[in-house]
Amino acid sequence: MVLAAVPLRVRRYDLGSAPYQALLRDYLCGRLSLDRTNVEDAALSDAIIRAADSRFAYVSFLADRREVGQASVKNISALAPSYGGIWVMTV
Repeated sequence: MVLAAVPLRVRRYDLGSAPYQALLRDYLCGRLSLDRTNVEDAALSDAIIRAADSRFAYVSFLADRREVGQASVKNISALAPSYGGIWVMTV
């Protein structure tokens, strides 16, 4: 099978930008059925994003942990992959 040479378009986001942060919050609200108006839900999404250093792969990993009951607002940062761990990839 031969694939046609099609240019790959990559969109880069500033991880701290408001639009990107909003995308992460929207993702978490949908994934974890969070209510943005609920103070506890907002704190959970902020804690996940902060612990994940705004990196989507980490946010998704921590959302997985939350879904199986292994993460709360209090322990979410302990579950975030460390920078010395397997999850770190630089491009």
